[in-house]
Amino acid sequence: MSKVAIVTGGTRGIGYSVAKQLLDLDYTVYIFGTIDRTEEELQSVKYADFNYMRLNVSDYKFVKESFKCIYEKQGRIDVLVNFAGITRNKKIKFMTEIVWKDVIKVNLDGTFWTVKQTSKYMMKNKGGGIVNISSVVAHKTVIGQINYSSSKAGVETLTRSSALELEKYNIRVNSVSLGCIDTDMLSSLGKIDDIIEVMPLNRLGDVQDVSDFVCFLLSDKAKYITGQNFIIDGGLSL
Repeated sequence: MSKVAIVTGGTRGIGYSVAKQLLDLDYTVYIFGTIDRTEEELQSVKYADFNYMRLNVSDYKFVKESFKCIYEKQGRIDVLVNFAGITRNKKIKFMTEIVWKDVIKVNLDGTFWTVKQTSKYMMKNKGGGIVNISSVVAHKTVIGQINYSSSKAGVETLTRSSALELEKYNIRVNSVSLGCIDTDMLSSLGKIDDIIEVMPLNRLGDVQDVSDFVCFLLSDKAKYITGQNFIIDGGLSL
């Protein structure tokens, strides 16, 4: 029986790349997302073990039911990768309650709900691996992203705390803080040349740079690593 992986925010970009790489490693993969991609696009990846579920991770009831459904069907959950996240940039004086809560609910609450549900099933299987995705803005202050940076700083603390709680069940939990990675989301912000100019490595990160490292953290090659945060930003936070 193949191992089972769940990738939230897995319908595009880095999350999609990680999902496909896990497929190549013989995982049965479930990707969760709210981004509209047609079933034809998702099914164009010719794997029988590739599954898509439309899911907002901030909806705890739906998360609970979805994870239960996967476990009952597959009999195991081995890996969770949390890419689901949103930005709603506002300076403090313009920040509304809704904008603040929307970001916290998805980025921080959603990460907690998925870790909570996944770890419950990993305990039954006596082990598993979790990677939560953070951001370099949890370390390097950016004006107008107080909600986003706060949520990602929370994700890193959540990672350390859950790693400590779950280590006795052989469940490893780590996080990765991303800098400027070459994705459609980054391209939509514009001023890419200005961003590259301040990068010590003089280039954007590649999606493969991230997916390779995430899959390494989930592998037996990293079996002695837990509770750690790793920064992949080309030196931007130096």
